[in-house]
This record gives sequence, structure tokens and C-alpha cells, in this order.
Amino acid sequence: MMSSESNAGRLAAVCDPDDPYASELAGYLASRSDAATIFRCRELDDLDRAVRSGRVGEVVFVSPEDLLEAVWDGQVNFAAWRAGGVRVNFLRLPQNTDELFQRVLSCWDRWRLRRRRRQILATVLLSVAALLAAWVLVWAGS
Repeated sequence: MMSSESNAGRLAAVCDPDDPYASELAGYLASRSDAATIFRCRELDDLDRAVRSGRVGEVVFVSPEDLLEAVWDGQVNFAAWRAGGVRVNFLRLPQNTDELFQRVLSCWDRWRLRRRRRQILATVLLSVAALLAAWVLVWAGS
């Protein structure tokens, strides 16, 4: 059931086959009368294009964290989704707002840490490239 093949349905779900909740999501989708297109987490750009082109009218995420990280990474233009009337549902929602808030903060911290690591790596690579360029210029000038 977990494939990324597209179909004519307007229902989409986001889940990787190895996700611990993949079978729970498959059961939920089986209980629906709509056929669903399954997108892997690495295919969120494709999902965003499908939503914004009108081929998808409802998206089911396993958890709010999955959607938040996609928005923060720039893979999902949620404002366009809202403007297009796309419904978003979650398979696993916290029972209370305090738990939801804690999960959002935890997700935000993980995302910022990943972003910081990417920025550090980019800085190191650019510094090495600049040093190599400077060395080549000095070597060529002598």
C-alpha cells in the first residue's frame, strides 16, 4: 500500500514505508472510500506541486511535526494550501494543547539544530574554497 504512484484521487498521505505508524496510516486510508496517493517524506516538493495544481484536496500527515518541518524547510507552501481550501488532517494528534506545544517546541529545536549543522558545513566548505582560490592566486602570481 505504501507507494508513491499517483492516481486520480484527491486524497494524499505523507508517510515513509519504514515509519512506525505506516501500518496505522494504511488502516486509516483503507477505512476511507477515497483512493489515496502516498508521498514519502522526501517527495514533499512533489506533493506541494500536486496540491497547488489542484490534483489534491486533502492531505493526511502522521503528525503535526511532519507538516511543520516541511513548512520550515520550504518544501510546502502552506499559505497557498490554505488559500486553495486544502484540508489537512493528522493521524496522531496530542490529547491536549500542552502536549502539542511541547511537541512543536521539540520539533522546532530539532529543525534548528539540523539547520545550524547545514550552515556550519556550508561555511566550512566556502572557507576551504576561498582558501584554495587564494592559494591558487598567490601561486599563479609568483
